[in-house]
Amino acid sequence: MPQIVNIAIDHLFPHSDNPRKDLGDLSELAASIKASGVLQNLTVVPDEPDNTDTDYTIIIGHRRYAAAKIAGLTELPCIVVEMSEREQLQTMLVENMQRSDLTVYEQAQGFQMMLNMGDSVAEIAEKSGFSQTTIRRRVKLLDLDRQKFQKAESRGATLNDYLELDKLDSPEDKNKALDAIGTANFNSVLKSLISEQEIRKKFAEWTEIADKFAYQIERTGEFNGQNVGMVYCDGYHRWDLKREMTVPEDANDVRYFYRTDSSGITLYKERRESQQPDPEAEAREERRRRDEQAENEFAEAAEAHFELRKDFIKELPNSVFKQHMKEISLFCVATTESIDGGYCNSINPRFCAQLLGMRLSPDDENEDFCDMGFVRSAAEAQPEKLIFCCCYSALDDEDRSYYRRVWNMNHYEYEPCENSDLDHIYEILETLGYEKSDDEEEMAEGTHRLFDTYGAQPDKTTEDSDDE
Repeated sequence: MPQIVNIAIDHLFPHSDNPRKDLGDLSELAASIKASGVLQNLTVVPDEPDNTDTDYTIIIGHRRYAAAKIAGLTELPCIVVEMSEREQLQTMLVENMQRSDLTVYEQAQGFQMMLNMGDSVAEIAEKSGFSQTTIRRRVKLLDLDRQKFQKAESRGATLNDYLELDKLDSPEDKNKALDAIGTANFNSVLKSLISEQEIRKKFAEWTEIADKFAYQIERTGEFNGQNVGMVYCDGYHRWDLKREMTVPEDANDVRYFYRTDSSGITLYKERRESQQPDPEAEAREERRRRDEQAENEFAEAAEAHFELRKDFIKELPNSVFKQHMKEISLFCVATTESIDGGYCNSINPRFCAQLLGMRLSPDDENEDFCDMGFVRSAAEAQPEKLIFCCCYSALDDEDRSYYRRVWNMNHYEYEPCENSDLDHIYEILETLGYEKSDDEEEMAEGTHRLFDTYGAQPDKTTEDSDDE
C-alpha cells in the first residue's frame, strides 16, 4: 500500500490536463491550511520514477496545492502512485465530478479527452457514474462558442438551460440562444428560434414543391430580365404552416412563378393575352396581403408573450404562491370585480389546468368546476397555486397586448395602446419573480419593430410641403 510522504512544494506541479480550470476562491482554504495544515494528502505521479530527485505531477489535490502555496507552506503530504496518461485523466475527471467541482463545459472537455484517448461512451459512463445520454449531450456542447458558453456560466446558467438547446438543430441557433442564457430574454429567444426553425423547414418544403412547377423570381412582373404579365395566384405564409402546397392542374399549360420573402412564398401565374391588367385590383390585393401579414405578425407576438407568461406560472412551485398570498389575494379580489363587471371572462378550466401542469380529463367536461378531478387534486397538493390560477385563467389570454388596429383610408395601421389589465397581469407576475423579455418591454413601450413596419406611415404631402 502506498505510503504518505512529504514532498517539497517546489517539486509539485499542477496537471496540464486537469479538467477543472477554475479553482475558485482559495482564501478560506488557504486560511484553514495556514492555521491547521493540510489535513488530506495529495495524490501525485513521478515524472521520472527511477529518479529520487524527480518532480511530481498532481492528480488529486490541485486546490489544496494552490491554497498551500498562498499559505506559505514548503512541503505537502502526498501519496505517490504510477498511472498511465489515460488513468490520470480518468482519475481527475471522476474525482472532480464526484465532488461536483466541474462546470458543465469542463465536464464536456473531460469526456472528450477520454474519448480521444480511446474510451467508449459506455466505458466513460461506467467510470464516471454519468449516463451515456448525458455524456453524449455534454460532448455536443463543445460545438458551441466557448467564450459565449463561459459567459453563460458566469451568468448562472443551469444545466436545464443547456438541455433546452437540444431543441435547436443548428450550431448557429444554439449560439444565439447561448447569448441569452442566464438573462430574462432566454425563454423568449429560445421560443423565437424554435419557431423560426420550424418556419425554415416548412419554407424549404414549400420551395421544393414550387420548384417542380414554377420559376423563382426576385421581383413581381419580371423574369430573366424581361417584363412578364403576372397575376397573383396564392400565398403560403409563416402564420399558416399547416398548409400543404400542391401542383396546380394547369401547371403544364401556363407558366407559374414564385417569390419568397420573410413572410413566405407568393405564387403568380402568367397573365393570358385576353386578360387585361387591373392595377386597382392588384393594389387592393397587395394591401389585403399586407394587412393579413401585419395582423398575423402582431398576433404571433401577442401569442409568444402569452406563452412566456403561461410557462413561467407552470414552472413555479406552490411554495412561491404561499409566500405571496397577500398580493395574490388582492389580485384575486380585483379579478373577481372584473368578472362581476363583465370586463373579463369567467374561470377557464382548460387554461387553469394547463397553468397547474395538469390535464382536463373527458370526465371533467360535464362536472361543475369545483368537482373537476384536477381541481380536487390541486386543492390537496397546491391550494395556493390553485387559487391564483383560477383567477389568472379568467384574466389572461393570447389576445392581450399593447396594440390596436385602426383603419386609415384604405388600409389598417397598428399603433401602441394602454392595457390596464395586462399591466395588472405583469405586476402580479413580477411580484412572483417574472422578468419581462426585451420583446415584451418594447411592445409595452410602443418601440417594437412591428410598429415601425406596420404603424402610421408619414404623410408624403406634408413632408413635401415642409421641404419647400
